[in-house]
Amino acid sequence: MITKNIISSYQRSYFISLVQLLAIVFIIAIKVTPAHAINLSDIFSSNNANTTNPSKPLPVQEAFAITTTQQGNQLTIQADVKDGYFVYQDKLKLELPQGVNATPLVFDQTATFVNDPSFGRVPIIDKSFTAKTTLSVLKPMQAQPAIVKWQGCAKMGLCYPPEKVNFTLQPITPQAASAVPTTLRPSPNNTTPVITDKAPLSPPITTDITAQHPSQGDNDIFGLSRHTGWALLLLFLAGLGLSFTPCVLPMLPIVVNIVARQHSPSAKKGLLLTGSYGVGVATSYGLVGALVAVFGQSLGLMNMLQQPIILLSFATVFVLLGLYSQNRIIPSNFQHIP
Repeated sequence: MITKNIISSYQRSYFISLVQLLAIVFIIAIKVTPAHAINLSDIFSSNNANTTNPSKPLPVQEAFAITTTQQGNQLTIQADVKDGYFVYQDKLKLELPQGVNATPLVFDQTATFVNDPSFGRVPIIDKSFTAKTTLSVLKPMQAQPAIVKWQGCAKMGLCYPPEKVNFTLQPITPQAASAVPTTLRPSPNNTTPVITDKAPLSPPITTDITAQHPSQGDNDIFGLSRHTGWALLLLFLAGLGLSFTPCVLPMLPIVVNIVARQHSPSAKKGLLLTGSYGVGVATSYGLVGALVAVFGQSLGLMNMLQQPIILLSFATVFVLLGLYSQNRIIPSNFQHIP
């Protein structure tokens, strides 16, 4: 009976701490979101006079219009971007059928580099533009489906999920001569190779992305990349300080429940159990964090986790766990546990 009262009291404490934590998150979201939007708007100095309601973002189909046109082996992507919106230049990609190659996209607008909170320093284009590429195949190809991938944002601070535009790639024939600007072939009357009468193509003007990126040392203002030991120590101290924040309050009833269910609880056994639980949780979260840091951007995990179905699934799980912690719903397998 005493154990049940202890568990019940910790459940109430857990519920109160959870409500407090949600209130803190809500208050922080209210205070941080407008500041983030203003900061993002300050990065751009364009006038949004044509925007009818700057506080309400347009649907993605109205803010952006991505179309494609093809003339032979030349493919052109047209992007109509409304005022107050922009497209990530490095997110504009082609997904072509197997056997079809494409040259790097050539943009008619120069990209602007911004410090994005999700992707870091990235190039964006905040006006309508076109991007051209030359397709090449080794053997004739019939019409096949292809995809244009892109992602855009509103300058007020809202980013849309990654979008796809399906289109049909028209038949392509091999054009070896156009793939190489100049070819050398021997003259029948002279062993000296001569250039064919085909005029050489001038190199396309492309946006230089790597040259405008700051060096790694510019981002590492404290020089932690050169002092790994100090960096690890600071991370450890930051994690230790995190244990004194309300974020760890939901763990208290879990740990207390684990220790209280032991037949002969003791200080040594309780310390061992709580330490094992803490190390296990920290290791799991550390590994997941390392994997997300390494593969998150390449696999698009950040954008994937922002999908409505993923967010609703997590919300449903937390609601069910909250109801279970308050004994509102109990699985049948656990109803008869003393």
